[in-house]
Amino acid sequence: MEFPHNFSAWIDYNHDFEFSGDELLGTKVLGGNQPLTVAVSFTVPATALEGSTRLRVRAVEEPFGPWNLSN
Repeated sequence: MEFPHNFSAWIDYNHDFEFSGDELLGTKVLGGNQPLTVAVSFTVPATALEGSTRLRVRAVEEPFGPWNLSN
């Protein structure tokens, strides 16, 4: 049996080296036998700084169920 996974992604638009709540692109929980493919649509805000920008993607296996959302 495969456990559900909790996926989240952030972009550090203001280059402060922190991934804050307003930089969260989205969170998705996929259940046991679903393909582990996630698509997130987003728009880069006009206030985003130019230059190299960090992206964080996190996937957490949820052995106790997606209701725990191991953030």
